[in-house]
Amino acid sequence: MEKYTSEKLAALVQQSIYLNFDTPEKIKTKFGSNIKRKVKSFQREILTNEEIEGKVEKFASSIHANLCRITIGDIINVLSSNLKNKSNYQGIDLAEYDEYFNELAIELVKELINAKYNSIKKDIRNFNK
Repeated sequence: MEKYTSEKLAALVQQSIYLNFDTPEKIKTKFGSNIKRKVKSFQREILTNEEIEGKVEKFASSIHANLCRITIGDIINVLSSNLKNKSNYQGIDLAEYDEYFNELAIELVKELINAKYNSIKKDIRNFNK
């Protein structure tokens, strides 16, 4: 068991994000149905499957390009307080928390997807005024 700072734990989560979502295709594979639903929701016309897939790919590429917006500070803010305390004072075995780090990475990418969607939705509303 080793002691880890909050920054080190956050860096491990960030590393998990970059490893698990290192291509737009991996983002599309994991979050494809969510992205597809969001893409459809801000279209005025009914698109063909080919058009939808193209927009999903663009959206996934945009998310991939913006993964750097998930900062160490953002990750520290959402890390479990108990985990931070335990790792700082008693030490932890990282293998025991591997699933937690992966789930946290997924949640943070979901938040990024939602933020991007909300931004686009807001732009569309402002454009239509």
